[in-house]
Amino acid sequence: IAAKAVRRFLYPDAVSANAVRPGQDSGEFIDSFTDDEQASPMGTLMAAEAHRQRQQQYTQLGDVLSAAIEQLDAENQSLIQLYYGDTLTLKEIAAQLGIKQYAISRKLTRIKKVLVQALATWSVETLHIEPSPDLLTHSSAALEAWLTSRYGTTAKS
Repeated sequence: IAAKAVRRFLYPDAVSANAVRPGQDSGEFIDSFTDDEQASPMGTLMAAEAHRQRQQQYTQLGDVLSAAIEQLDAENQSLIQLYYGDTLTLKEIAAQLGIKQYAISRKLTRIKKVLVQALATWSVETLHIEPSPDLLTHSSAALEAWLTSRYGTTAKS
């Protein structure tokens, strides 16, 4: 079995780029040259390495965000705890702190902007990816999910 796998890896089956897969109309191009790329030993190793690297990056992101939250002042950390941890609404937080609801909303928006900026900085320094507007939008959505997960509950609007 190992010898077959090695042979299959070293000498993959050649398939014409014009070949049609079963169920396709004639004249369409196929996407790959072998049908069992994912099942090959090399494909399995590459998939495992990619998974390990993604897990490592998720851990790094969590560390970056945790450090950014620790750098916030106590009032902002408390605000995050109230909103994500205690799942209080903006109205409830405003009443508890004696501040207008719109001020709470603006503070939360500023806090999230600081955290997204920390993600963008990490992205440039670690992944060498310059942040685009789309990336920042996706980072904001991912940040919301991370905060909800970290504080263990779902946030209310």
